[in-house]
Amino acid sequence: MSSHTCPNCGSEVGGPYCGNCGQPSRDIRQPITHFAREIVSEYFGLDGKLLRSIGPLLFLPGKLTIEYLNGRVQRYVRPVRLYLTASLLFFFLVAVLDPVSSVERAWGDQHTLLGIDSLRTTVQQETARRISEADSLADAPGTTNIDLATGNLASGRDSVRNGSPTFSIDLGDEEKTQRIAAMTDAERTQWLLEILGRFLGNLPKLMFVMLPVFALLLKLVYVRSKRFYGEHLVFTLHVHAFIFVNFTLLGLLTFAPAESGWTKATNSVLSVGIPIYVFLAQKRVYEQGWFKTGIKFALIMLAYSIAMLIIFGLAASAMLVLGA
Repeated sequence: MSSHTCPNCGSEVGGPYCGNCGQPSRDIRQPITHFAREIVSEYFGLDGKLLRSIGPLLFLPGKLTIEYLNGRVQRYVRPVRLYLTASLLFFFLVAVLDPVSSVERAWGDQHTLLGIDSLRTTVQQETARRISEADSLADAPGTTNIDLATGNLASGRDSVRNGSPTFSIDLGDEEKTQRIAAMTDAERTQWLLEILGRFLGNLPKLMFVMLPVFALLLKLVYVRSKRFYGEHLVFTLHVHAFIFVNFTLLGLLTFAPAESGWTKATNSVLSVGIPIYVFLAQKRVYEQGWFKTGIKFALIMLAYSIAMLIIFGLAASAMLVLGA
């Protein structure tokens, strides 16, 4: 075969790429270092485009979306690839931090799980009022109440009197409920931790499901803008890429000294950075006034939070039922 013939489509090649199918005309036989560089570049975006993209992504809200919609596509990392790279780095960090083990340690402590001290204080303030309603909180058939402080079973009355935060699991199956009731406290705790681990393992998929939801909310709120749904989706991918980068930086702060003033200041900035960034990006891309943008931002965030609670709640419930 001629060196000037594309092995993929058979067309004549007059440069580094085939003008017909776009395949590079380089030799396929390459050393392993070449393939390693290609994999890193392909899946992590670690090339010149990333260096040009990271600055606008972090410090110029909405800039990448405007550039993409204006046709400057090749200059920066594509929206989907940027999102996947940012989310991959974040979930890799989550795997390293191993939050399930942290929860297990906190559960064993019976003090810090899910901020249990502050939750307990809040709940105890309501104890006097709720104690008179304890009868209505008695266990219903097919429902299991689990004390968040210990992972143990607790009746509705006991949880009220003790001021212990609980959640109810309606398994819809008396046999499964009895099986959970027959578990030892250690077995029940392990079961809940396995469900938590399964939920965290599915979190990347759940977040990916939320992308079209966010884009749909933008489409509804900006229906008069005549923008295509795909344009809203590009904005959504860029915004969520920033969110994952922000979460990654917050996760990395766990390795820094917690008492450090610099750590506390950085944590505070990153914590408030997401809503500010999304608002400024929305203002820049959709080019409306501050007041209109503020109202639409609030509506989108409220609807998105509700949608996330519903979808995550359904997913968690399904995992509890299937795992019972």
